[in-house]
Amino acid sequence: MSKTIIRKSKWFWAWQDEQEEKWLSEMSRQGLHLQRPVVFGQYIFERDERREYAYRLDFVTHSKKTVDYF
Repeated sequence: MSKTIIRKSKWFWAWQDEQEEKWLSEMSRQGLHLQRPVVFGQYIFERDERREYAYRLDFVTHSKKTVDYF
């Protein structure tokens, strides 16, 4: 069974990370699971069965992420 890919647009300001996390979690409760962000305000979702995921956004200023970070 092939899964449906859906592109959605929604703008959040940089300080609205909690609202963006809540929106992404609500999308997964509706059966739309984030595959990747494209550019600011653009998201690619895959439709699948409804699940409850908790999304967390993070801003890292360095390019090397260590094992301890994850």
